[in-house]
Amino acid sequence: GTVTSNLQYIDLSESDALGGTFSNLMEITSTFSSQFIYFPRLSDLYLSGCRLHGDFPNMAQLATFGSTLERCSLDDNGLTGTISTDFGTTMTNLRVFTASGNDLEGNLSAFGELVKIRHLNLRGNSFTGTIPEKLRCEDSTSGATLLEKLDLSRQRGISSAGTTGLTGTLPSFSQCEDLRRLDLSHNQLGGQVSENFLQSVDPLIFESASLSSNLIEGELPGKPLVRFDADAIDLRDNRITSLEIDLICDSSRSGAIAAFGCDAVLCPPGTYARIGRQEEADEPCLPCDIDTQSQYWGSISCGNDQSVGTESAPSTTPLDTPVNTPLYNEGPVIEKDVLLELYDATGGEDWFNKVGWATESTPICEWYGIQCAEDGTVESIDLGGNNLALVDGKTLPTSLFYLPSLKYLILKENTLFKYSNAELEFFKDIGAANLLEALDLSSTGLSGVSGIQGGVTLNEIHLDFNDFAGSTIPNELYSLNRLRILTMDSSNVSGKINGVFNFLKNLQVFSANDNKLDGSLLQGGYLSTLSTLRLRNNSLTGTLPTSLNLFVSLSVLDLSRQKSDESPGLEGPLLEFSQMPNLKRLDLSDNSLSGPIPGFFLAGVDPDMFEYADLAENSLVSSIPVGLKSIFSKVYLQNNKITSVDQICESALKGSNLEFFGCDAILCSPGTYNYLGRSQSYDNPCEQCNISGGAQFFGSTSCEAPKELNPKDAIELIYSSCGGPNWISSTNWMSGNVPVCQWEGIQCSGDGSIVEISLRSNGLKNAFPAREIFQAIPTLTALALEGNDVDFLFESIQDISAELTSLDLTNTNLASFDGIDIFPNLAELYAGNNAITGEFPRDILKLSNLKRLVISFNNLDGLLPDDIGTSLGKVELLVLHHNNFSGALPSSLGKLSSVHYLELQSNAFSGEIPSDLAQLSELWGIDLSDQVSKGGGFTGNLTSFNTMSGLKRLDLSKNKLEGSIPSDFLSTVETSSFEKLDLSSNLLSGKLELPSILSGIPFSSMNFSDNRFSGISADLCGNDCAMVLCAPTTFSPTGRQPSSAEYCEHCPTAVYWGTTTCPGISPTPSPIDPLPESINEKDILKSIYDSCRGEDWFNSENWMSSENICDWYGVTCTPFQDSVQSLVLSDNNLVNEVPTEVFQLPYLETLILDSNGITVDFTSIKYAFKLSSLDLSSTDLFSVEGIENAPNLLTLDISQNDFQKSIPKEIFSLTTLQQLFMGDNDFRTSIPSNIGDLKNLRLLSCPSSMLTGSIPSNIGALIDLVHINLEDNSLTGSLPLDLENLYSLTFVDASDNTLEGQLPSFSAMKNIRRLDLSNNAFSQSIPEDFLSNVNPLFFDYLDLSNNFIVGEVPSILAHFESVFLQDNLITGLDDELCDKARGGLIKQFGCDSILCPPNTFNAIGRQDSESNPCHICPSAQYYGSTSCGGAAVTEGTEITAVVQEGVEIRPSDANEEKQALAKLYLTCGGEYWTENEHWMDSNISFCKWKGVECRFGAETVTGLQLGSNNIQGTPGFISIFQLLPNLSTLNLSRNPLAGFNFNGIENSASLSELDLDATGISSIVGIGLSPSLTHISLRNNRISGFPQEIFQMKTLKTLLMSNNQLDGRIPTTFDLLPNLQTLILSSNSLSGVLDGIDFPSSLRILDLSQNLLSNSIPVTFLRGIPTSASLDIDLSGNFLSGNVPGELSRFSQMDLYLQDNRITSIDSELCSKEDWNGNDVRKYGCSGILCPIGHFANGGRQSTNTPCARCISAEYYGTSTCEGESSVTRTNMYLWPSLAFVFVLQILI
Repeated sequence: GTVTSNLQYIDLSESDALGGTFSNLMEITSTFSSQFIYFPRLSDLYLSGCRLHGDFPNMAQLATFGSTLERCSLDDNGLTGTISTDFGTTMTNLRVFTASGNDLEGNLSAFGELVKIRHLNLRGNSFTGTIPEKLRCEDSTSGATLLEKLDLSRQRGISSAGTTGLTGTLPSFSQCEDLRRLDLSHNQLGGQVSENFLQSVDPLIFESASLSSNLIEGELPGKPLVRFDADAIDLRDNRITSLEIDLICDSSRSGAIAAFGCDAVLCPPGTYARIGRQEEADEPCLPCDIDTQSQYWGSISCGNDQSVGTESAPSTTPLDTPVNTPLYNEGPVIEKDVLLELYDATGGEDWFNKVGWATESTPICEWYGIQCAEDGTVESIDLGGNNLALVDGKTLPTSLFYLPSLKYLILKENTLFKYSNAELEFFKDIGAANLLEALDLSSTGLSGVSGIQGGVTLNEIHLDFNDFAGSTIPNELYSLNRLRILTMDSSNVSGKINGVFNFLKNLQVFSANDNKLDGSLLQGGYLSTLSTLRLRNNSLTGTLPTSLNLFVSLSVLDLSRQKSDESPGLEGPLLEFSQMPNLKRLDLSDNSLSGPIPGFFLAGVDPDMFEYADLAENSLVSSIPVGLKSIFSKVYLQNNKITSVDQICESALKGSNLEFFGCDAILCSPGTYNYLGRSQSYDNPCEQCNISGGAQFFGSTSCEAPKELNPKDAIELIYSSCGGPNWISSTNWMSGNVPVCQWEGIQCSGDGSIVEISLRSNGLKNAFPAREIFQAIPTLTALALEGNDVDFLFESIQDISAELTSLDLTNTNLASFDGIDIFPNLAELYAGNNAITGEFPRDILKLSNLKRLVISFNNLDGLLPDDIGTSLGKVELLVLHHNNFSGALPSSLGKLSSVHYLELQSNAFSGEIPSDLAQLSELWGIDLSDQVSKGGGFTGNLTSFNTMSGLKRLDLSKNKLEGSIPSDFLSTVETSSFEKLDLSSNLLSGKLELPSILSGIPFSSMNFSDNRFSGISADLCGNDCAMVLCAPTTFSPTGRQPSSAEYCEHCPTAVYWGTTTCPGISPTPSPIDPLPESINEKDILKSIYDSCRGEDWFNSENWMSSENICDWYGVTCTPFQDSVQSLVLSDNNLVNEVPTEVFQLPYLETLILDSNGITVDFTSIKYAFKLSSLDLSSTDLFSVEGIENAPNLLTLDISQNDFQKSIPKEIFSLTTLQQLFMGDNDFRTSIPSNIGDLKNLRLLSCPSSMLTGSIPSNIGALIDLVHINLEDNSLTGSLPLDLENLYSLTFVDASDNTLEGQLPSFSAMKNIRRLDLSNNAFSQSIPEDFLSNVNPLFFDYLDLSNNFIVGEVPSILAHFESVFLQDNLITGLDDELCDKARGGLIKQFGCDSILCPPNTFNAIGRQDSESNPCHICPSAQYYGSTSCGGAAVTEGTEITAVVQEGVEIRPSDANEEKQALAKLYLTCGGEYWTENEHWMDSNISFCKWKGVECRFGAETVTGLQLGSNNIQGTPGFISIFQLLPNLSTLNLSRNPLAGFNFNGIENSASLSELDLDATGISSIVGIGLSPSLTHISLRNNRISGFPQEIFQMKTLKTLLMSNNQLDGRIPTTFDLLPNLQTLILSSNSLSGVLDGIDFPSSLRILDLSQNLLSNSIPVTFLRGIPTSASLDIDLSGNFLSGNVPGELSRFSQMDLYLQDNRITSIDSELCSKEDWNGNDVRKYGCSGILCPIGHFANGGRQSTNTPCARCISAEYYGTSTCEGESSVTRTNMYLWPSLAFVFVLQILI
């Protein structure tokens, strides 16, 4: 019977599932093999690499697939036979067909019938004949006009006429409009290139046409070529006799043609180049020795041109005579004997196929498995799967490697090594095979590859299905830098794969499936050439590295099945893979990937070519992005945590399975399941799951109850879901031997229950697993995620009972409060600085226990609810400022009887201040200021506020209040504690009078400016009232006299007291050009679209299609004029320069263009009168020239850009700025002193920007500053005292710098809430009045950890709860701090809850739970130790680490040393180091930590040997340099560092040796401060210029800086280094002359080779160096010219290397220096220095084994290579005497 299958997709690539025959496909897809299978819906069939053999499927077989097949791949099989014409007429929908690497033959006519074909690849078959007319695409009716890619190259079939490959005339392909890639190379196509060749192709999308190695002849026309780049059409190795030079070689063309003329197209006759043309300056077209050679344009050699383009049949002459090869066993190789040796050693009589072998009558080229080159020598041996088995007592013959033409050796699937150690000898002579390209030893029993590194020509190796006994990937393979393909599937290798990506830089295919590889992926580097990476079923861990996005050539990526019972596999977020147009297969299934699927996932793939993405069995969440709609059927997502498919279901293409099965065709909905996780046929619907809680997500494949997480599992889920490996700090996280209660940020109760999770500003990303956390941890009462890039959904936990009392989601990605009422006990809610929109959230009003509510800096609008006061009756702190609330304040605010602070500033409230506020007797602070800026403003008379005796702060500025100040105004306040009164910028009038009770408040704490006061009461200020308000006709910027030394300035237009501006006196702004007339906003937006490549934007909805610009994506219009009010195009793939016209949008207030590849022209910003907010972060911005003319800019974000070495000076002219973000830049400079010019600045954020120097005192002029963040820079010096003048400061972060000196008291800063000065070098004690005026109720935390603070902690800090002081030099705690009446942890654990006492320690320096006590540690001298340096070193302990002797030992502290090492480990990714044995093990002395060297008998570090250890990032070694006083050697070579911070190196008095080779660093700023370095190695880095700091290092003896990017003139002052002995600066770009360079007398070794030095060697060269010195001088590979001066003869002993310069003579006096160059001058005279003109030698001079040989092209002395001489010829030159001797000896015998 017949079975109909619903299969649409079959992929059996690279498997043995078909057993080698196509017909088996029907059997393996059927339960009963006798049934006939029909596939009426199959669209994709992939059978590449299946080892299929036999004839191409006949039509009876193909008919089973019907006519629906669209994509078919049969590459790399063994298919033979012809293709019938029926193939083309049957496969009517075939769009992609690839069958490269087979042996198909006959003509191509069948393919001309494929009317829909787009991609056709038949490369490397045996087709003959002409290209069919319907594939030529030469008229509009051709069936091939849709062609995009056509590859018919390298056809090896031989026709009856004796021609090889395709013949006939080269088609024009003139109607192929969509053609992008054409390859017809290595055939015998003839004729001329047509004038209309490719005439319809779009040059912008066209990639390449390869026509090389054919018989194309005649003149090359210019018309078809000038449309494309010079290298787009490859015509080398043909019979081109002339070019249409005027067109083709026009110098106005760009690129190589402009540089090299016609040579960039094709080398002219009589010349040649390896690629037939010149691409680079150092690879020109070279002349041939004989004019008759290389007759045509584009020759690739000087051989016989008659053979160009032909591939004649191999010679069948048996090679029974010696060939001209290297000697083997003291005699020449006889190829037949070598093959017979293989036959005998491997049991040839038992081979499956031995046709021709060991028969005298059959030439060896006809033996089975042997293919020969044109000269009849053996080129390929393919005996795979032929039952070769090593005979007892025999070894695999190494003579195979002496076959002179051997390119391919394929011995797979034989028993060659399994029962012997044959591999130990086999590879020893592989170096003799100097043409060997491919080696396949899969399934041969191989267990090692010792010696294979000699096969330097190999580019393909297969070692699959062997047994390497669990060893790492063999290091020998890393020497094969030509390797393109390496496969090691199922070969029992383990360890890390770093070497593959660090050393094999040309690799295209790497496959190591089914092994034991572990560690993180790609920590070592990346390969832009890699097309296939398969690592399925290993034990890889960590996150997907973002460097994977750089693998732009990837076609296949398989990292599936890393998860096991022992390992979570790959974790963290899914990458976008959006820039990979070639990607076809992506398999990441069966891992632990988490977070949402990126919106632009796979955005760059070709939907037609793309085959599948398997993401099944992970922990991906949220919805499926709409961008996958065109390939959703190829994306597998079963068994994740997908919660929605609605959007993609609505957007998916018609004609898909959605028409039949609805959204179930994407994924089965929650509560349903089937074994595929989605419905693809009527026989396989999604079934109902009747188990409670089963199949809870989309895409379930089974109906099982959900697994319940325990608390530890849930905590680990945070780490895996939120990017744990990349967190800023994760102490103890995921440590199996550390209780979860000791993990950083986790706090537990006495019974071990988790009660608090605090991970503020820690680099968390993606979706926070809220449901799992609250389900598994019902005891959780506090959660703090502030400052992390996380998504938090309250709706995901609606059915869970939670006891949370404190929640901090400040500055996260919170978008909604819907569902927050799940936390009925919530007392503290912090959610400021998010992007929440809409009206006041009603769900918040359900939180009746709320005491603190902070939702400032959002976009909430509308009226405050009338019942806000009655619903939130327990609120003590209500902070709603910087939103868009409007209307009158509800009277119910008067019901907030417990409120202390009411902060409603910067909204748009209006109406009168409700009298009900008078009932709030507990109020301490009211801020209703600045309602005017957003269109509001309180009106009416000023309220007296006379019932609020506890009031300390009142700010009503920038409103519309009228009338006079009431006589009982603030009459009940306590003036001694009153802090601030601001009534400025209102409409108050009359005489300024205040109740006498307010006379105790200093005028500096009150502000009455910019009102309409007509006078001031004499009782208030007597005759000198200017200190209160400037009198009429005068003004000042503050409205009063600034100081006793300054005065209010004259202003005739100032009518009232307290005027702050005077247009007639203030400097008049420079004239602004009038705004251009006839502004068309649509035209401006269109110019942005055109200039910034709008057609490539990720989202361009309605742009250019809708008439109404207000409907265009990212555009928000004003309410009435329909003009652009804001333009937001964040992360939308904009490129190029943004037109300056954008600033001419007349009503533009907000412009946000962050995260795009753009620059900006600020010319017209002077017209942007309403522009207040500009975000250009994460763009390509490198200059802001012109931005200084912005008239009203309030907020500017230029963080994460390319500003280098300076802060843009234009910024400091923006005096209107209130918020400035400049973080994550590369400023490498100090903060300018004119920072004080930004008088209105309220927020300054500049973290991680390489700021240096001290903080300028002018920062004290920023009197309105509220927030300052300078963390993670290189700031030095002390904190300026002026900082204490900034009374408004609430947030200060200067952590992770090198600030020092005494801590300021901050006693005048009443508003400060957060102060972080950790990880600096502050010393001395904490002041007694430290933070003495701060209100403890609103103080969040103080962090002074990791400094050098001494003495006793004062009692003043007992007022605060969150204080961090660990890792200082503290010797005592005031008794008040430990008073158990303070409650909390102090009541439980006393002083230990503040700091562990001396002689104890724990990981956080204090006790926070029963399970985390302070442990005994005799070496912990101070309070708050977090490690125990001496814990493992007790009397009698044996120290076995490497030690150094003979070094003076300085006093040290073992605890501090261990602390410094631990910081290095934590900040540099220690858990991913290649070798980290014992690190962080508190039970083992740090002297036993891997790579740590200690002094014998003393626990003090003298050396760190951490080379090749996968250390990453930009290590800061300030603690290493300060706390390791005896460190003398530091080796970090061959680690992928991003840079190196030398801060603090001046404190490392013992450091003498520093090795930073091959670390990728580009700067050594700061190294010059080292007091003791003698040996520095900086080779193979990216250092440019020449670092002048080197010359400060007077102790330096050795400097190695070869292979960098040093450039410019070579310095002349090396004599400033009086102890320098060795100077290596080779392989750089140093230029200039040697004249004038002074070296110290100590110099003995100098290497300046491979640079750009020029002119002659001066007679004064090396002056000052003793003539008795033994010197080693290398000046080779430069442009030195002229004579080698005889004055150098003053040195008696010297090795002098001068080869490959432009030297024309040698002074004869030098030719008698017998002791020079290892006595070679004694033996060979001048030739021992340099070979003469007309000669050459390896090394450029004659030595014992290398004579100077004749070379016509050698123009200068010292030539080391001879152009036109092959390496084989040169080798034979030296071997000829030996060969002649052997020949004569044979005759004599």
